Amino acid sequence: MHSLDPSPASDIDHVNQQLQAWGKLNPFCLPQPLLEALTPRLRPLASQLPSRDALKLTTEDDVESPGFGCLVCEASFDEPNAQRAHFRSDWHRYNLKRGRRGGPLKEPEFFAIIDALEDSLSGSEDESDSSSDEDEHKKLEQEEEQENIVTSMQQRSPLVWFTAPAVLGEEVQFGIYRCILPRSFNSRHMVVEQDEDQERIGVLEELSGLQCAPASSSKAVVEDGRSMRTWTMLMVSGGHFAGMVVSTRPELRHVGKGKAPEQEMVILEHKTFHRYTTRRKQGGGQAAHDTGGKGMAKSAGANLRRYNEQALTEEIRALLASWSEALRSSELIFIRASKANSKIFFNYDQALLFRTDPRLRTLPFPTRRPTLNELKRSFQELTRVQITRLTKQELEAADELYLASLLPPKPAPPKPQPAKKVAPVKPQVDPAEQRLQDRWERVMDMVQKGRLGALQDFVAKHAEANNPDWTGLLPAFLAERMHVASVLHVAAMAEQADVVEWLLVERRCDPTSVLAQEVEGGPRTRTMTAYEVAGGRGTRNVFRRVMAGHPEWCDWVGAARVPSGLTEELEAQQSAKGKDRKQRLKEKLRERDKAREEAEAREKEQAELKEREEEQRKRTTETSAGKRGPQRLGGPAAVLSKPPEALGLTPEQRARLERERRARAAEARMKT
Repeated sequence: MHSLDPSPASDIDHVNQQLQAWGKLNPFCLPQPLLEALTPRLRPLASQLPSRDALKLTTEDDVESPGFGCLVCEASFDEPNAQRAHFRSDWHRYNLKRGRRGGPLKEPEFFAIIDALEDSLSGSEDESDSSSDEDEHKKLEQEEEQENIVTSMQQRSPLVWFTAPAVLGEEVQFGIYRCILPRSFNSRHMVVEQDEDQERIGVLEELSGLQCAPASSSKAVVEDGRSMRTWTMLMVSGGHFAGMVVSTRPELRHVGKGKAPEQEMVILEHKTFHRYTTRRKQGGGQAAHDTGGKGMAKSAGANLRRYNEQALTEEIRALLASWSEALRSSELIFIRASKANSKIFFNYDQALLFRTDPRLRTLPFPTRRPTLNELKRSFQELTRVQITRLTKQELEAADELYLASLLPPKPAPPKPQPAKKVAPVKPQVDPAEQRLQDRWERVMDMVQKGRLGALQDFVAKHAEANNPDWTGLLPAFLAERMHVASVLHVAAMAEQADVVEWLLVERRCDPTSVLAQEVEGGPRTRTMTAYEVAGGRGTRNVFRRVMAGHPEWCDWVGAARVPSGLTEELEAQQSAKGKDRKQRLKEKLRERDKAREEAEAREKEQAELKEREEEQRKRTTETSAGKRGPQRLGGPAAVLSKPPEALGLTPEQRARLERERRARAAEARMKT
């Protein structure tokens, strides 16, 4: 054992050195000085639960004040012993019970109620007093029953925390899983109704009774016989099973000279199985799918998975039967399985495990696929002492946060209902006015599409005295929408020349009309005449022809803004000029095409000539390289015998070749 200074250790270096000297702590092999100094730090039970309004996190000013208080009763004390005594008093318990209904009672008010109860119990004959006392008793009994329900439903952390103020101070905490304590842990009700001091004593006594010295070897662990304490750990999921029987007493393994030995688990039995039972890409076992309401699948894969599920169940139960002695002697049994898979271990003939067995535990942390390595990791996690370093202020804040988490949540404020969208109310239109608007819409459609015959029939049909001029100015709703003044504007914009001519000649529409006002940012068409909004030359020429034929109808140049009239002679001249211009343009295009074709032909001829010269050069080079000794002047006879045109030579090359031929002939004559 390690010797320690009995004075409280507050120095950080000393704490670090001491923790390093102890190494990894096992809850069953704690150093004796640490075990003697351990003090359970229990979280507040439901019986100490304050109201939400009274619950406030500790501020910096509260931390610095040396006093002690009760948030429930709003009382303060000078020392912690008085605070603990208050927590056990009837006044505090009564305020806890009524804390959910209203505010706490002050101490004088509480004792006044007690005195009144004592007077009523002393033999008062007043019927009203006795009935009120009975009502008060019923209320207290109902509140106590409700408090017991809240207490039984409350859950605590899977870890129980200790401090060792005598050796390491208050700022080092040690955590041990509750489930490894056989007696203090209740799997059905994690909160046990007992006095705080009794719980402290019970946890410490049980933890002290579980201590054992590490064995020198695994053989020594097995030789302990009946004194050996073991756990059985079982996992099953997705067709995988892993089981292990392990001793809680570790063995010491020497890792080298000068190094402290390490504690290692001693595995007494282990076994793993695997069967194909999970539906690929869909998840879940075959049995879960069969009972899901969709009926039993009839595929070969489904039948194979059903067979494997049954075989896996039989293999696991056979293994448990072979481990019957180990199961009976196990101190705790840990099972990790889903609700469906847990049926493998219970409720069958010659079953060794029962759901009411107090040794049964579940693992209080998530696990991975059942394997032997995962069992080892889980055992190491269960037998690992967790060490944290929190200050007193942080611990108090954590306690208050824990208490706040146990309170029922505040009702969520009602969500504001989105404002209903009110559909815009269409103004009521007089039937006659609506009928008139529909007719105008038909007129606009006929004008824009150039349906002159239909437009003439419509105007003739609705030419009554009470009807508007269908070919004149537009009504207000159309003028504001189309930003023009008259029907003539609409026809000119749509480039309907026939309709424009009919409107000008037959209907004598005014070509000078424009909208009276100009809107800022609006289109320019509001101040333009019908000629100005015309889209094409054909439509504009209609205005010019009518101007030339009827110059007296209006101010064509000033008001209608038509630049000039278009007579038949002028139109013929323009047509002739246009034809001449087109003819000249065609001739230019033909000349350009001809020049382009000639240029392409020359380029093609030059390319072919270059290609022939390149071939001739290659043949000459190859012939020269193939012969040795003197060669005939002017090239080989085969080449010279061919006419110059066949060789593809230029005129200059042919002239030079001819001179060379004549020189050779003269030389031959001189020799003879």
